[in-house]
Amino acid sequence: MKNVLILSYYFPPCNGAPSWRPYSWAKNFHRYGINPFVITRHWTGNENTWEDFLVENLNEQKLEVHEDYSVLYVPSKILKFNVLLNKNKLLAKLFGNIYFILLGLIGRFNTEVDAYLSFKVVLIDHLKVNKYDAIIISSPPSNILQLVKIAKRNSDAKIIVDYRDLWNNLILTLDYKPDLKQRVWDFLYQFYYRIWLKNVDLVTVIIEPFKDIIGKLSGAPMKVVFNGFESQVFNGLTKSRNKKFTFSVVGNIYPQQNTDILLNGLDKFLEGKSSDKIDVKFIGAEALPEVANRVKAVIPTEFLTITGRVSKQMALQETLDADVLSYCGWKGVKGIVSTKAFDYIASGNYVLIAPGDDDALDNLILECECGISVNSVEEFVSKMEELYSYWLLNGELKKVGNREKIEFYSRENQAHIMANYINELVG
Repeated sequence: MKNVLILSYYFPPCNGAPSWRPYSWAKNFHRYGINPFVITRHWTGNENTWEDFLVENLNEQKLEVHEDYSVLYVPSKILKFNVLLNKNKLLAKLFGNIYFILLGLIGRFNTEVDAYLSFKVVLIDHLKVNKYDAIIISSPPSNILQLVKIAKRNSDAKIIVDYRDLWNNLILTLDYKPDLKQRVWDFLYQFYYRIWLKNVDLVTVIIEPFKDIIGKLSGAPMKVVFNGFESQVFNGLTKSRNKKFTFSVVGNIYPQQNTDILLNGLDKFLEGKSSDKIDVKFIGAEALPEVANRVKAVIPTEFLTITGRVSKQMALQETLDADVLSYCGWKGVKGIVSTKAFDYIASGNYVLIAPGDDDALDNLILECECGISVNSVEEFVSKMEELYSYWLLNGELKKVGNREKIEFYSRENQAHIMANYINELVG
């Protein structure tokens, strides 16, 4: 068995989307001759808002040994001045911007979620007594990349950096025109990424366009390992037969996304219809109040169910129980495919993207034969009326999707692909 260390700030019981990628490696690597050990921070599992994710957890180190992997939970730490700014709003207003600019100038990014400070000493001590064939460092946050030099200095292991997100995914916008402040931050990130990635042996990314950005900053080989859906979890769930036609958006919609077609289309579709027959669900949308307010301003209360962040299990159950699943594509941005899209295609339910992105998300839905993308309110309403009429006649919609194409995007299959890259790298 090859020994592989996974450094990931996010890991269950953390309920955030970044947790599930490293978790899939931990759960599946043993099948391919790899013994995984994870170092992460303590989580309660009750983190529901971004502010919850920023709270320090100073519990003592805790080692858990599972059948497929071991995980060391360590205290999370943030810089003392960060704590002071969080407690003193006046101080933050006076000195916050200067402080974070100074941190950026020395390459200390995202210090509100400080993986470098939390893991540094633990990693050095751990590598003194444990030998690894490979070490995977999973970003975000960007500051976790500062651990590359420590891993390299204290181990003979091959170093793999995995990117679930860039420092700014909007850099993939086709007509990217950042303001002066963002240009400065982009320059600083790129400058330090070049330093941190200098001695890396492999870079893995979740989508092809990331390679275009990272490829300019590193000479390391680059491979794509997609996000995906947890087929084992889906197999353990049972779909409910709805008494109402259920339209669901499961997961975050971000303020930058165009919700006009989705919300105005729903508003028009619901005209003259009874809430006894239709449910409209926005699961998780209240985690971002700006988006929640936008939804509540348009969708009539009697039709609407809206929640904050829910557990992964509940989110998947809501995904499975829907009749129609929807999401807003990032039009004009290359390659952005939300993790929820993979859950959507796995569910067998009809997927209606509004608007389409004319890119990776539209291609995924078409490839897997799961639904369509629309780019106008009229198209949205027309498709919804068609689906609703079928549901009224039959009490449910037909399952959709090309299962062979869909299974390629399971977490289990993507973990297999990642394991193959590791085995090739370490011989």
